[in-house]
Amino acid sequence: CKDCWKSYLSNSVSEGISCVVTNCPAPSCGYLVPKDVFEQVLDPDKLRQYKKFVIDSYVSENPKVKWCPFPGCEYSVFCDRPNRIEPVTCN
Repeated sequence: CKDCWKSYLSNSVSEGISCVVTNCPAPSCGYLVPKDVFEQVLDPDKLRQYKKFVIDSYVSENPKVKWCPFPGCEYSVFCDRPNRIEPVTCN
């Protein structure tokens, strides 16, 4: 039921970044809910929140990606060089 999924996923997004690992609500199912299901049932505002959580999760879990250090910047920085000594700048 689409309304059931919408309610379930909306509640999951309301709980925060943990929504990126939302499991299927069926009691014996351990599968993660795929991104396309979120895209099909969520309203635009909740979907925007979900997508922001996906990006935040990726940046926080990836040691080679960090948020840009420039105040107010919403971009991330990828660095594949260990022992980097040059500062990161944002243009």
